Amino acid sequence: MRQVHSSAPWWSGTDLQRDWVRDYEAASQGYAVCELVSTTGPWPTLDEQRLIELHDRATHCTSGLPLA
Repeated sequence: MRQVHSSAPWWSGTDLQRDWVRDYEAASQGYAVCELVSTTGPWPTLDEQRLIELHDRATHCTSGLPLA
């Protein structure tokens, strides 16, 4: 992916940002961000479980996809 050479929010809502997000989403298809290796500790609370599920969906950590 091409790097955006600014940390300033000037590009928020611009065509540059929309194009970059579109390109990023296309390039990241078929890859996971992380991989679940193991779990330990007590059972999560309901709120913790919701957060874990959100994380897992976003990162595809249990998908078996190759890591990015």
